Amino acid sequence: MNDIVEVSCTVTAYAARRQNGYVVVWGNAAEGGSLAVPAPGTSAADFTHIASTYYAFAGIKTTGNLVAWGQAASGGTVPAEISALTDISQIFGSSFAFAALRSNGQVVAWGGSGGNVPAAIATLTDIVEISGDNTGFAALRGNGSVVSWGSIVPANIAMLNDIAELGCTTALSFSLLRKNGQVMTWGAPDYGGVVPDAIAAMTDIIEVSSTYQAFAARRGNGHVVAWGPSSFSGTVPQAIAALDDIVQVVGNFRAFAALRRDGTVVAWGDASCGGYTYPVATELHDVQAVYANSQCFVALTSDGRVVTWGNAYAGGDSSSVQSLIRGQLSYKATSASRGRALSARRTLEKKAP
Repeated sequence: MNDIVEVSCTVTAYAARRQNGYVVVWGNAAEGGSLAVPAPGTSAADFTHIASTYYAFAGIKTTGNLVAWGQAASGGTVPAEISALTDISQIFGSSFAFAALRSNGQVVAWGGSGGNVPAAIATLTDIVEISGDNTGFAALRGNGSVVSWGSIVPANIAMLNDIAELGCTTALSFSLLRKNGQVMTWGAPDYGGVVPDAIAAMTDIIEVSSTYQAFAARRGNGHVVAWGPSSFSGTVPQAIAALDDIVQVVGNFRAFAALRRDGTVVAWGDASCGGYTYPVATELHDVQAVYANSQCFVALTSDGRVVTWGNAYAGGDSSSVQSLIRGQLSYKATSASRGRALSARRTLEKKAP
């Protein structure tokens, strides 16, 4: 296939949306690898978006309604009252539940932890962004405030009305960025839920990344800071902390990788998850973007190379497929990819009522 426009995954399965709106799946049937589970199954046609939890997939159809498959306890079955809706605009997956944003600004949810939206939040009509962790979801409102279900937003955060965006989450903590450039978190302290005072006082935070239990924040001056357990990369090595040319930071389960302005990459954390770049250090030049799954990293270079490192059994060793991927992947939108995406959109719009 050469018309894939979107890919999502659970712990043991993948789903790929094609240009024509069809979805193909593979992997563990019980965890999303089969559209027939649970019965009576889901049609593979007319998808506009797909998302995932740990053990289930959900998607939006051209009709604006939701479908799901995989483990019911993790969102694999959409409740009847939600599946009847035809105005779904976005869908978000947490670890065990899905949340969907309606065109009227309301949010609905189903599944495990976080699958029940409190009435006070369900009636809101200005939700603009949603993020999820193991406990539930957080939602950014149009008035710059944040609400949450499955976890309690501390009073000092609940009173804010200058939140610019939600950041990444760890397993048990949320993060956000204020318009003044400060970062704030809430949740379990040993999962990054408390920002150290020195970092909390900074007003130049640009983005927040995370591992399973720690956060990293990229600053406007090119430095990176982190907090959380050191065993999950919550401490930045001194040599990396001194760098002032970091342009991207990405995290996986126990390690962070950071792209420098000169096209090289540094990393820290668990070596088995890619926190040690030595095996591929000579290849990490002219890098344009870095990506991660749970246990490895992949770097795309300006000359078409695809460099991977970390757990070899989790994607860290790409030697067997280099002939297929070299020169075929790019983080940039090209005329070809734009055309493919536009064609997919037009195809789906023609199918919509």
